[in-house]
Amino acid sequence: MYPESKTEAGMVNDSKQKSLKSIFFNSVISGGISGSFVAVFAAPLELIKIQMQLASLIHKEQLSKIEKLKAEVAKKGLLDPKVYQARLAALNNLQAVNSRVEKMYFSKNGKMSNFASIKKIVQTRGVFGLYTGLGIHVGK
Repeated sequence: MYPESKTEAGMVNDSKQKSLKSIFFNSVISGGISGSFVAVFAAPLELIKIQMQLASLIHKEQLSKIEKLKAEVAKKGLLDPKVYQARLAALNNLQAVNSRVEKMYFSKNGKMSNFASIKKIVQTRGVFGLYTGLGIHVGK
């Protein structure tokens, strides 16, 4: 290090040595400020990541249920008419919900999109909705 920067950093042993209290206080304050900045910038990214993971899991589960219902509906002659109608209605409802989820979270090429997730959060919760869970990040 250059002598000037050593003096600025307080590495030079001179008569103005800092007390242990002031060093501790400065460390706590600077650590708190830097941690808060990291939390403020990381909270939206963490929220988007978690939302996309959950959307993916739910989507896969819905697709599995749709396939099971399709298999049951295909056995039309073997099912009681009331059971068949109930399964058919459940299949139609699940397909409609799945279609809405795909429009919200998936891009046109069928892949999940970060921007679609951000857009959905801002539409439903506003810009500050991106900071849902900020308290947890600051608490870390």
